[in-house]
Amino acid sequence: MHTQFTNIDELRIRFARYKGNHSETLLLLNPLPESIFCFSPMWDTLAAQVDLLAIDMPGFGGSIEI
Repeated sequence: MHTQFTNIDELRIRFARYKGNHSETLLLLNPLPESIFCFSPMWDTLAAQVDLLAIDMPGFGGSIEI
C-alpha cells in the first residue's frame, strides 16, 4: 500500500489507491480511531478482486487541517 496526500479546501487528506483493470472500486474509510494502514494485511487480496481507494478521514491517520 502506497499512500499519497492531496489538499482539499483547508484539509490535507491521506489516501491510498490501487487502479487495476477491474470494473468496480471499493471505497475504504478508516475505522475509528485507526488509520487506513489497518487495511494493509488485506490490501493485496482485495486488489486482486477490485480497484481500491482508501481514505483517512480528517483528524485521523495522516489527514489534518492545514
